[in-house]
Amino acid sequence: MKKIIYFTICILFFACNETIEASGPTYQAILASYEVEDILENIQQKVNDAFTRAIIEKSPVALQNLDSALQNVEEGQAKKLANYWRAYLHFYITIYHLQEKDKKEAEYYCDAAIEILEDMDDKNVEDYALLAMIRGISISFKAGIRAPFISGKAEKEVKKAMALDENNLRAWYVIANNDYYKPEQYGGGKKVESHLLKAIELPDQKVPNNYLPSWGKSEAYELLIKFYIKKERWKDAKAKFAEANKAYPNNFQINKLASKLIDK
Repeated sequence: MKKIIYFTICILFFACNETIEASGPTYQAILASYEVEDILENIQQKVNDAFTRAIIEKSPVALQNLDSALQNVEEGQAKKLANYWRAYLHFYITIYHLQEKDKKEAEYYCDAAIEILEDMDDKNVEDYALLAMIRGISISFKAGIRAPFISGKAEKEVKKAMALDENNLRAWYVIANNDYYKPEQYGGGKKVESHLLKAIELPDQKVPNNYLPSWGKSEAYELLIKFYIKKERWKDAKAKFAEANKAYPNNFQINKLASKLIDK
C-alpha cells in the first residue's frame, strides 16, 4: 500500500511566500468541549481495518459503510473532527481504487478528500498536514501544466502546518516525503534525512487520545530506511531497520525492506 502512496506523491516544489493564517481550534480542544459520538472512538484503527477488509474482499463496501457513518455525525465542532477522518478515509479509498486499477474512482475520492479539507473553516495543523499529503497524490491525476500549480499549493499547505506547530510529527513526515520525491535537479532530497530523523523523534500524539490522529511515524521509518538504501548507506539502513522493526514488528511495509538488506 505505502509503495503505491509513495510512488504517486512526486511533487515539484516552488518557492512560496505568504502570511500564515491563525490556527483553528485543535482537536484536543474540541474533544474537551463537546460530546463526541462513538463512531469516532478508535477511528484511525477503524479506517485501517476497513481498508484491510476491502483489500481482502476486493470490495470497497467496508470503506463506504464507514464513510456513511461519519457523514451522520451531528453538526458542530465534532463534525469538523468527523470531516477530518472522512478525508483520511477517502485517502484510503483512493489507494484502494489505485490498487484495483480504477483510476477514475481513485481520482474522484482524492478530489473529494481535498474538497472536504478545503471547505473546513479555521484549519489547524492536522488539517493542513493531511491536505498537503493528499494534494500531493492528486498530482498523479492532474498531469501537464496544472502540476506545478498543484505542487505549489501543496507546499503552501505544508508550510502552514509547520508554522502552526513545528513539533507535529505528521507535518515533518509530509514535508520529508515531498522532498524525497522532488527531483534532484530541482533541489530535492537534500533535507529528507534531517526531516525524517526529526519526525521519528516526535511523539505520535502530544496527549494520547484514540479519537485523534497518530499516523506518520511508521511511514517515516520506512521512508528513512528507503532513503538509506537508495544512498547505499547500509550501516544506517540496518540500524534504522532494527529500530523500526522493534517498534513496529508487524508492519508489512517495513518488514519487506529486510530483503534489500541481506548481505549488505
